[in-house]
Amino acid sequence: MKKLISFFALTLLIGGFATSSHAQDTTFHPGGKLWMQMFMDYENQLSADTASAAFTTPSAKPAKQGSTYYDANSGVVNSVNTKAYQMFDIRRLYLGYDYNISRDVSASMLLAHETGNVVTNTVITSVATIKNSAGQDSSVLKTSTASNTPTTGSGDILLDGKYGVYLKAANFQFKNWVPMATVIIGQQSTAAFSVAEMLWGYRSIEKTVADMRGLAQSTDLGINLAGKFDADKNYGYSVFLANGQGAKEDATKFKQIMLDVNGMFLDKHIVVDVYFDDIGLTDSTSRSTIKGTVGYTSDPFTVGLEYVTQTSTKSGLANPGGASALDANPTGLSVFAHATILDKKLSVFARYDMFDPDAKATASAITASSAGNAAAPWGITQDWKENFITAGLDWQPTSDANAHIMPNIWMDTFSDKSSNSISRMGITVARVTFAYKF
Repeated sequence: MKKLISFFALTLLIGGFATSSHAQDTTFHPGGKLWMQMFMDYENQLSADTASAAFTTPSAKPAKQGSTYYDANSGVVNSVNTKAYQMFDIRRLYLGYDYNISRDVSASMLLAHETGNVVTNTVITSVATIKNSAGQDSSVLKTSTASNTPTTGSGDILLDGKYGVYLKAANFQFKNWVPMATVIIGQQSTAAFSVAEMLWGYRSIEKTVADMRGLAQSTDLGINLAGKFDADKNYGYSVFLANGQGAKEDATKFKQIMLDVNGMFLDKHIVVDVYFDDIGLTDSTSRSTIKGTVGYTSDPFTVGLEYVTQTSTKSGLANPGGASALDANPTGLSVFAHATILDKKLSVFARYDMFDPDAKATASAITASSAGNAAAPWGITQDWKENFITAGLDWQPTSDANAHIMPNIWMDTFSDKSSNSISRMGITVARVTFAYKF
């Protein structure tokens, strides 16, 4: 909190200097804007992966990367993510502030909450202070087991199960250092999902395929040059050098380069985007991502396609991380569409994804590998292809407010890539999603 206060103080201080320097410029007035975005659901899990006879204990179930509705403890009776489980949930809450310091300098900050999964029987370790035999203070580790508390990977849920927030963006933006471009320094959005999210149009329902499967970061800390190639702003680019850790503190010497080019054609009806990133994992391994998005957009309807493939060296089957390991190759394809039925009143949307956590892991390779059904280093298993479907209606109660009520269905099914031919039920969730932004 002290850091946030310091950031605001610095912003206001610079803003004060900017005000003085533009005292005679009556066409510009420093100022800011507060904004908020929220996604909230009522959800009812109609089917769950817990019923599969192939998995007799929760620990034997491979957890799905990026899923909102599955965690490793979903086999526990009456726990979350089981059939008939229902809840109200705040899946996202953004609170942002953008401030124009001068004509060419601005600052932004964003606090975020993204929901996580609650699990049972979590062991919490804390430090306690006690008196030793000499009457002096001594610190000892204290462990306790608590129900319905989150794991470290379960989103922005605090250890007492309450909703928490984190700093998703904090940056300065400098215009006109480079013609038709902006230099952005700090924690900021990447270009990995921006075009795909714009075409898909329903981030409130689900992340795009690369985001949902954890193949890129939506935000990162570094320096970014983003701009346009032409005065009509039909063709753009981004060159971003960052930590490669998202919103987390960097603990490695390796940095990530992210490149993006995009264009609009045929009077801006055709949109094309190509994204690439690369980061070192160790001195001898690396991870790179290539993603392409294409779409047609008009007033009544939009259709789009997104393809992503990632190569993680020496992280696949045989001996993960070792010299004999194969490269891992997670791959995803998404097709989506939405259309207006009644202008500013009612729309319909649908999407279908295919995802293979390792396209190089064939049935024979999985069977022969010592890795077998073990999870890969990035937290997904190589055995299961997934098919994801979502569809629903988008109703706006009033045309003058950016509020949406969206009944929708969320489905994820699994197919076994190995020679074991194991059957899994998949996950089906009926939801009513409320989305609002001002």
